[in-house]
Amino acid sequence: MDYKNSRHIKKLREAVHFARQKLIPFREKRKYVIRQIVGTNYSDDGAERRVAVNFAELQASILHRQLAAQSPRVLVTTDKRALKPESAALELELNLQLERMKFGKRMARCVLNAIISVGFMKVGLSGDPETDDTELLAQPIDLDDWVHDSAARTWDEIAFCGDQRRVLLSDVVADKSLPETYRNQVAAESSQFQTLDDMGVENVSGIAGEEPAGGDEYQPYVNFWDLWIPDERLVVTLDGTDNTEVLRVVEWNGPERGPYHMLGMGEAPHAVMPVSPLMVMMDLHEIGNRIFRKLARQAETQKRNIVYRGSAADDAERFQRSVDNEYIKTEDPGGVAIHNFPGADPSNLAFFLQIKGMYTWFAGNLDALGGLSPQSATLGQDEMLQANASKRVASYQARTIEFARDVVRDLAFYLLDDPSLNAELSRPIPVVEDMSVALRLQAAKLKGEFLDYNFDIDPYSMQHDSPADKLQTITNTIHNVILPLLPYSIEAGGPVNLQALIDLVAKYRNTPELKGILSFPPSVGPVTEQMGQSTKPPSTQRTVTRVNRPGATRGGQDEIMSRVLSGIGMQPDEMAALSRGVA
Repeated sequence: MDYKNSRHIKKLREAVHFARQKLIPFREKRKYVIRQIVGTNYSDDGAERRVAVNFAELQASILHRQLAAQSPRVLVTTDKRALKPESAALELELNLQLERMKFGKRMARCVLNAIISVGFMKVGLSGDPETDDTELLAQPIDLDDWVHDSAARTWDEIAFCGDQRRVLLSDVVADKSLPETYRNQVAAESSQFQTLDDMGVENVSGIAGEEPAGGDEYQPYVNFWDLWIPDERLVVTLDGTDNTEVLRVVEWNGPERGPYHMLGMGEAPHAVMPVSPLMVMMDLHEIGNRIFRKLARQAETQKRNIVYRGSAADDAERFQRSVDNEYIKTEDPGGVAIHNFPGADPSNLAFFLQIKGMYTWFAGNLDALGGLSPQSATLGQDEMLQANASKRVASYQARTIEFARDVVRDLAFYLLDDPSLNAELSRPIPVVEDMSVALRLQAAKLKGEFLDYNFDIDPYSMQHDSPADKLQTITNTIHNVILPLLPYSIEAGGPVNLQALIDLVAKYRNTPELKGILSFPPSVGPVTEQMGQSTKPPSTQRTVTRVNRPGATRGGQDEIMSRVLSGIGMQPDEMAALSRGVA
């Protein structure tokens, strides 16, 4: 395409405008979900009605904790023995770079966007490439600032995609890569903050009330559109207005996939936009809150009144003045009566409890995932239930790890392509305390090509590990790995290299504390002789006690619920089963 031809630019503008229109329903539904999450007490533009039972926020926070609790840790390996030092140094440098750019927070924001709707990440270099003053860039893109080819049925078919970015007016005027006429034009114009975008749709930022007082910003900004054209491998920059002039066209020399990555937790057939976990649960969230609001209104109207006949006014007055356990004279005992106006309807309450259980079930057993309540009578059964519940989240975790791996591979591409790369690193020696090996990563001396290295993400590094979790990992490793293999390891480096095994467990379980648990002297004799006794465990005696505890099944709760709604009388123990956890 000739990007100097005004007709071609107009056609591109029209395609972008049409694609933005197609995204309006997705943006509106996403904005509604965010309003439900923040509720009515967040700002003046939150949810319209009370969200007393915020199932959506509960699901989002639990999934977010499961998927992106910590920054991912990069693992760099190679099949070529000569490149082992470079791979170790590259792994250290990549993890340091991710820590410096706070990649964990950027990744967490992108994952949250994907839980609500869809997440996008822009990867590249920021700064001035001509002066080599650049930094790695991994920027989450909000759906309000996104556009892609709406005619495409898959991500690989898109003809264009891109994001809208805001740049300080002073930086635009100083950017000599932009046309001089354009820089002079924007310098004479004033900028104004707007919560409505180019399509007349309110941005999500309006929910937080981020519009400055009076509408004027302290520092003026200019909006740009960066569009990635995969077939031509070009990045085209357009003005945020309807200006038909192309501001910049840059040939893409980066990774094959381009600068943008998309994260979705589910797929819709023949569609680019994914299906998010919260979108499919919003109907149940709304029904539950409507029923709960009705229960609240019923409870608020519950009253207890004392009524009396006109002829029994004296009796009523004596009742009012009386104290507890006092004898009262009355002419007409039936002339004064107590009338109760009912409160929350039991069948509505039972229906709400059923909705609560259904939401937890459809969302993948939130009680087990979030540790909200015990699901069984024993710790072992709870651990098994949590493991099975995690299988529902396993697909989300796999998509998140794959997304992080693709982003990190692109960041590694830019790092290896940097001619000014010169990093001095140190790697601690596990066996010797307070000692490390010096490593140096230099572009001029770097061996191998980009494809010679394998970049992966430690799947456990993004999950939250409490001190109790790490202690359990250490204890399990000692009992299940070290002690069973110790009698067969005649000496360090013998038939079983325990030191290497412990290093691997510490690395892949994200528990570096393991490396300091066991140390080997330069030479040891046969372990069995040193121990001086049999390695067989002493005899033990166990007493098994069988205890019956009340529980509930989902089928049983469904049956009780149907009987309640049919008006069949229920025993108190049967009604209590509705509120018990499902084992």
